[in-house]
Amino acid sequence: MKQVHNNEIWFLSNNNHTGFAIPSFLAAADKLQVPFRYVDIDLISFNITSSGEIHFYLDGVLIEQLPSVAMFYAVKSAHINLIRKIWEGMGVECINNSSASHVANNKVATYGLVANNGVPLIRTQIVDEEFNLPEGMTFPFILKSTTGSFGDDVFFINNLNDWNKCTMDKNIIRNWIAQEFIDTSHGFDLRVHVVNGKVIGAYERHSLNGDFRANISQGGKSTIVALNDDATIIQYSEIVAKQTGLFIAGLDYLWGGDDRGWVFCEANNVPGFKGFLNPITKELEVNYPEIVLNEIINKYPNIFQKC
Repeated sequence: MKQVHNNEIWFLSNNNHTGFAIPSFLAAADKLQVPFRYVDIDLISFNITSSGEIHFYLDGVLIEQLPSVAMFYAVKSAHINLIRKIWEGMGVECINNSSASHVANNKVATYGLVANNGVPLIRTQIVDEEFNLPEGMTFPFILKSTTGSFGDDVFFINNLNDWNKCTMDKNIIRNWIAQEFIDTSHGFDLRVHVVNGKVIGAYERHSLNGDFRANISQGGKSTIVALNDDATIIQYSEIVAKQTGLFIAGLDYLWGGDDRGWVFCEANNVPGFKGFLNPITKELEVNYPEIVLNEIINKYPNIFQKC
């Protein structure tokens, strides 16, 4: 396949947790008159010929031109990482790129890059392959997959019975970590959005059903907060975005009490942004898609000279 690009932004997504993002980005692109196309990533396939050429197909139709910029905004898609890696090699600007996405999709890798940069972290231990109880971790604590997102694969371990029940049900091939439970942040956290190295907005999330998780995808509600006077959180977030290499990032913090303040929890490379939605008007109070698209245009002026 020839490396021909069409000066478009392709928004590669699906409906696994990201359905709200699709119409939001389409509306923003229409308003900004950005050459933009939504593509269901699960409909992309490819083959490699005996001569070593690779051909990509969308719903069975040959893709003649790849996009100049590809936004990978999907979770639980079978070939997303492979497609992203190949397209990068073919000259497509990928957001987020494969290196940053790999880091964000592995909480251990994220912590390894963020550590020793002055950002307070949650005490974390890797769970071994035999699922032995992590030494030094006291009940209650949190058990989570290193690759989970949207609040999935996160469990509250209150005692040994919880641990035994949970680990017996888990696939031994998957990687897990144990993290301290911060009771001052039960059902409550802070989501900070960073785009192209800059903090563009934040909101607190609160569980409505007593769940220890505050994710909006798990039924939580949000309250937009101003970070103008909180230089510390802005500094932490810019450090995390820089260390992970994420162009777009949703960074989650837990409240460690007055003595610890906000403690970094994890980075998300496919961040939900429903927390910016006004519950009455149903409009975005911070227009996240417009900000992202404008930052892409600014980052690649040679591609989008007419925008």
